[in-house]
Amino acid sequence: MQDPFTEFLNLVTQVEGRVQQIAKEQDVEHLGGPQGFVVMCLYKHSGEEEYIKDSEKKQKISKSVTSNLNKRMGKNNFIKVIPSQKDKRYKQLVLTALGSQKAVK
Repeated sequence: MQDPFTEFLNLVTQVEGRVQQIAKEQDVEHLGGPQGFVVMCLYKHSGEEEYIKDSEKKQKISKSVTSNLNKRMGKNNFIKVIPSQKDKRYKQLVLTALGSQKAVK
């Protein structure tokens, strides 16, 4: 039996491999795994309001990680973060034209 740290590293390697495989199947391997995941979720649910909180839950990541991811994606011009049309307290994630292009490639 391996030590717990080595077992954890093996698990992380397996997860990264699976994320890359899914990205390749969805033809978004040019995006990092989490960015590709967000782009595809927003694309598949276009017309629906998707909130930052939804992204946190779907990816099972913390608020701070989600915040950094959204900032990177905004900087890369894949998404915009705008106030919700239904409730201004919530922030909605919206694909940009470039984000939509990446989803259909």
